[in-house]
Amino acid sequence: MKIIYSRHVNEIKNLTEDQKNVLYTKQQEGCPDQTWPSDERCSPDPKIVIIGVSPGNSPEGTNKEAAEKSCQDTNKGLRGFFYRDTRNYWNKVRYLARELTAIPEHDSLLIVSHFNLGINSSGKASIESVEKNMIQWISRLLNKVIKPDLVIFFGLKGILTNPKISDLWNEGEGLKIDWRLPNAKIAFPNNGRNYYYSEWSATNALGHKMRLVIWPNHPSRPPFSSNMKSWERSVMEYTNHYNRMA
Repeated sequence: MKIIYSRHVNEIKNLTEDQKNVLYTKQQEGCPDQTWPSDERCSPDPKIVIIGVSPGNSPEGTNKEAAEKSCQDTNKGLRGFFYRDTRNYWNKVRYLARELTAIPEHDSLLIVSHFNLGINSSGKASIESVEKNMIQWISRLLNKVIKPDLVIFFGLKGILTNPKISDLWNEGEGLKIDWRLPNAKIAFPNNGRNYYYSEWSATNALGHKMRLVIWPNHPSRPPFSSNMKSWERSVMEYTNHYNRMA
């Protein structure tokens, strides 16, 4: 059974600027990054949340001004998703959003938010790249403010299972997750090697049920760094699983 998001997309399209600002203000409470949501990669009411390690350090692959101009009309407010990095990270994020929701790309991005557990740019996924205040803000956001159906983590398996980081995520008003004990592990075979999705089920303080999944690896790391085909197949594999379990 596929989850149908067209109604939610229409609800977001019909929000006034004042209504959007109210929703963003609720999300912003306690955010350590005073520029948020200036990166324009956040929905006022997301159904899919993607969480990475940090903003990364990949340079713009092509002319940034041209990229913004090309989508400023049809994708107003979503230009951050169209950043043309050399590792095709945002291409892969857009593909994921489109396939998971089974709706046109622009509409799918209206219900997607992208966060990082660290503010400073870093080309390496490590415990030093994430920040206490960001971890606690995002965990509380998922527990007390927003109601996503699916939360996807990129490059965070070793980080979230670290006892220090796990404790930061779970303390206070955060969403309580035992990162060492997923509810399910789904195999993703690739070139003779088994990668895995690790998945948890949770209900937040608002009574909303969600699933959380750590992806087999970061979109810029093997087996996804060499070509788009492995990424597309990983998206298809998880989308099929997600729809069967919906």
